[in-house]
Amino acid sequence: MRGFAVFFVCTLGISVLWAQQPNSMPTNQSLTNERMTNQAASLPSGVKLEGASSIVFESFDRVSVRQYEAVAIQEVLFTGNVRILFEGKKLSAHRVYVIIQSNKTILQIAAFDQVEFRDGNAIYLAKSFFYQPEKKTGLMREVRSYLRDTTGTTTSPGLFYTAEEVEILSEKRAVFKKAYLTFTPADIPHYELYAEKVWYFRDDVIFSLHNTYMVGQQRLFYFPFFLRLEKVTGIKTAAGIEKRIGWYVMNTMDWSPSFGTMQFGLDFYERMGEYGFVRYVNKKPVGPFQQIRFFGETADDVRLFYDAQNDRYSQWVLINNEWTTVREWSWHYMLEGTLQKENFSLNFYTEDLNDPFFTKKYSQRRDTFNIQHILQPQENSFFAQSDNSPAFSSLTRRFSITSPQLMLSGQWVYSRKRNEEVSNMYRNDAYSYYLYQVSFPNISYTLPTLYLVEETSFRTYRIETNTRLVYSRDLSSEAKGASGMITNQENMEAGQKEAASLSPTSSLSPVESNTIAQEVYTTNSFEWWSASSVLNGNLSYTSSETLDTNGMPISDQYHHQENASIGLNIKLLNKTITWDHTLSVLNRKRWSSFEVNYSNNVLYSGAQVDYTMRTATGLTPTLGTHPVWKVQFPLSASHTFQYQLFRSIYYTMPREYSHTLNTSVGVNWLSNIVVYRLTYAYQTAYRITNGLEDDYLNNQIRETMSLSTSLGVWWFSSSTGISLDTLTRRNSRIIWHYPEITNRIVGSVVLENAFVPVAPWTFIPSVRHRYDLLKQTNLSLSMASFSTFSTLYPPFWYKIDMFTYRADLLIDYLSPRSSSFSLSFGTVIWLQKYWKLDFTTQVVNRKLYRYDYDACGRFNEPYVDFWKNLWDGINVFDYQGLQRSFFKIQALNFGITHYLNEWEMRVGFTIQRQLDSLRRIAYWEPQIRVEFMLSGTRDQFPPYTKRFVPPELQ
Repeated sequence: MRGFAVFFVCTLGISVLWAQQPNSMPTNQSLTNERMTNQAASLPSGVKLEGASSIVFESFDRVSVRQYEAVAIQEVLFTGNVRILFEGKKLSAHRVYVIIQSNKTILQIAAFDQVEFRDGNAIYLAKSFFYQPEKKTGLMREVRSYLRDTTGTTTSPGLFYTAEEVEILSEKRAVFKKAYLTFTPADIPHYELYAEKVWYFRDDVIFSLHNTYMVGQQRLFYFPFFLRLEKVTGIKTAAGIEKRIGWYVMNTMDWSPSFGTMQFGLDFYERMGEYGFVRYVNKKPVGPFQQIRFFGETADDVRLFYDAQNDRYSQWVLINNEWTTVREWSWHYMLEGTLQKENFSLNFYTEDLNDPFFTKKYSQRRDTFNIQHILQPQENSFFAQSDNSPAFSSLTRRFSITSPQLMLSGQWVYSRKRNEEVSNMYRNDAYSYYLYQVSFPNISYTLPTLYLVEETSFRTYRIETNTRLVYSRDLSSEAKGASGMITNQENMEAGQKEAASLSPTSSLSPVESNTIAQEVYTTNSFEWWSASSVLNGNLSYTSSETLDTNGMPISDQYHHQENASIGLNIKLLNKTITWDHTLSVLNRKRWSSFEVNYSNNVLYSGAQVDYTMRTATGLTPTLGTHPVWKVQFPLSASHTFQYQLFRSIYYTMPREYSHTLNTSVGVNWLSNIVVYRLTYAYQTAYRITNGLEDDYLNNQIRETMSLSTSLGVWWFSSSTGISLDTLTRRNSRIIWHYPEITNRIVGSVVLENAFVPVAPWTFIPSVRHRYDLLKQTNLSLSMASFSTFSTLYPPFWYKIDMFTYRADLLIDYLSPRSSSFSLSFGTVIWLQKYWKLDFTTQVVNRKLYRYDYDACGRFNEPYVDFWKNLWDGINVFDYQGLQRSFFKIQALNFGITHYLNEWEMRVGFTIQRQLDSLRRIAYWEPQIRVEFMLSGTRDQFPPYTKRFVPPELQ
């Protein structure tokens, strides 16, 4: 609703009459019994009222009094330069009438000709002014007003508005007719906001009819009506019309007390019924509960059915050859929480409902009023749910208890079932939920990590001594006191540091001395080896049971599993070489009370013992020290050995062991300008078959090797690689010559050459070319260029704030139809200091093969001339040419913003391709968007969006 506040202030300007001070009009005032005469000197300048208030007549030229003794009425007429003060307010005019009854009650105050009324910082100029203090009603005609800003939130000089008539209904209620608002007192302002009629009830509601935004003397934009609720209730209301379900009103209230955050909702729908919900999340712990979440919803739900002929949802459904409506009371709740105390935590979740239909229909709500949802109801699409079939096929309830090593959990699943005794499938009592699956108990216990061998290492140390002469300024007494002092520092991780300060050997002056400081460093120079050993373990048990609708078990499953691993980690030669060993033991069993699961349980159950050894090393020798000429040689190698010592799980499968070797060498030169890499990998695997004869030699079942290399020089790079299946079988032996090698190549041998500029040179096109060395054919060519330019100052324009683009071209030689081109760019141009232009677009061409004779002949499609097709895409004045062109615009966004004082006017135009997968149609959707916004804030008029697409395609 915040945006509506600014809309009101800027469009109507009516709050200025009362916003600064309440009770802006005098009330219950009466003159003293002193009789007035036609002579001005006989009237005192200040007249005390019997109501303990006063009116001060600062000045007037003439005064006349007319009395009507029969009715105890006096008419007092002030003329000529009349100025009156009452209750801190000032009223001045050429003529002022005051009608008094019984010398104590003011019935009416009227002012004419050059009326000026000041109330605080507000100034009101009018042609005539009428006010009845007893009834607190009045009228002003031809009002001109100025309100100086006192909030300190803007730099605006003030607010100007005019109104043909202002009718005062009470202290807080008024009706404005034909009101104009602007920021300048000019006769023809740049911008004006106009409202035909406005009802303003302060702190309650604002409603206006026929609102128009004007530029100069031209009407640019029109709003039929405007509504804003002023009352601060904490309730956010959204109203609109949805063409499929009719009108709706959604009310949302947020409440944030100290104990949590709550949200309430109450909705009314023309065809869906009524809906309400409550949501709660705690802010701080509630007793032992660290977190509690609750969501409950209920509805007087009306079943809806899609009417394809009218494209809407109807309440009518055919049941037993009779058209009827179905209305059911529905409820649904979810409760989730976490209880935590020290190292113990309990998590739980539960839910329940009585109606599997209604909840999905209300899953998307609104809490912001937007006039566009009333003006253009065809755009609303928050509802798309039919009650042809129930939802919520199942419900879940679960809990888990967690401690540092132990976890216990359970889950209960309830499935929906149909009650065949109820013929109407849309009734609540036609469905119920029964316990379908139980998963309890599920237990897991993790053994605490046990260090069999704490990290142990063998290190050698190197001692370095540094003696230096220090020139210091010191007092003789302090020098003597320091004589022979030795300071020892604590041991550090890198070693020890000992500093000895000897007594002065000579005196340069009574206060100066030379000190010889000797620093002794004890450093850790080399770690020959280190070792550690760790034991880990885990135990688990799970159970699951499935029930039928009568609660009888139809299947079950039980499972327990034990895991343990012992690791030995060894590091050699100052951690240059790592040598890790792991022994893993697994034992598990799965069983069931039903024979149907017997075979799988037997295969799944059993034990397995695995051994893994991994050796790895890596170092980077370096030649030279200069950053430019320094040459680095990164080297790395690793070997992994895996062996199955025992296996009874899936006992029909043989045990296996395997070796994997990876090596990499390289060269870095000229601060990584020249980079070379050579990588080799080898993998082999064996199976243990107890001497069974088959096609494999020595039970070797897998052997592959691969080699890859790359060279990069500045922005240029070249890379290739080959992978071979080198497994030898009895009927397929490897022969190391060219034809045999090509048959064993996995994939192909691809040479890739690339030219890739780095930032900030990315506007230079990058090129990547892929070539198949075996097939001796091109694979693909890709080019890309992108860049973003910041502020530029071209001639005739104020500035270009930003210009960005990206162009991508892909040519696929093997699959020409996959070739494509895309270009996207955007810019922000300031035409003048107060005019900004935003523009973004994207163009895609996915039919590049139509420019190639050979490709067109292969696909039996006509050839198209590239230059002519390009001109068809550029020539926006030829509609048929745009249809022929393959350069298709995917999106076009155009916006213009005009800044004036505190306001911005934004006009945007977009055209985008829309795809409706439900109706299987695609169409272009152009639309224009207009909005007015106060600078530096998010407050604005409701933006107006006009779509130029037929309603049947929206």
